[in-house]
Amino acid sequence: MSTIDQITALISELTFAEKLTVNEQLASSIRKEGKSGKKVKEVNDKPKRKAALGTLAWGAYVKHIKTTQPDAFEGITKESEKLVIIKGIRAEDPAGYTSFTEAWKKEHTPVIDEVEPVPKVTEKKVKPAAKAEKVKTTAKKAEKPKKEEPYMPQLDIDGTTYWHDPSSNGLWEVTGETIEDGTGSWIGYYQPGNDEEPIRFTEAFESD
Repeated sequence: MSTIDQITALISELTFAEKLTVNEQLASSIRKEGKSGKKVKEVNDKPKRKAALGTLAWGAYVKHIKTTQPDAFEGITKESEKLVIIKGIRAEDPAGYTSFTEAWKKEHTPVIDEVEPVPKVTEKKVKPAAKAEKVKTTAKKAEKPKKEEPYMPQLDIDGTTYWHDPSSNGLWEVTGETIEDGTGSWIGYYQPGNDEEPIRFTEAFESD
């Protein structure tokens, strides 16, 4: 039996919580090796979808409220219940929420590099053949690439509908009829097969 097979067999015997801990430790180790210049084999070829700036701003606001108003969470341990309280604080002080998130977005908005200009498509004339009528043709205009429509399925959990990213199992609030209308607040990760706790509530993840 190979080393990988042995590790896989051992992991299968762990509890769900222990598997999550192992996963987080592996991810931390991989990030450290990447920063040190070591080559890391890509496990997933799919590009990582970066969280929207608004989602990251919400995560920063959640952390800000937890830090500045710890008394509001006295006796509360579940992350889902803490998020409910934070949403209530946001509803009571929308101006404060807007002020905080706008300042955060302004500070963290990335600088967009200049995009190289697209070469123009020019018409070409075809030379007439001997003793034949002159024929003028034009080159076909380059077809514009079809815009890839954003898509994310919706998932119903305990009577509530969320936007669900199958590649990462991330969940977001539904704020519009389509994903083009934007996603709402970051909720956490969907845990398929875990009926007792189908959602693992977490703070918004950071983009690289």
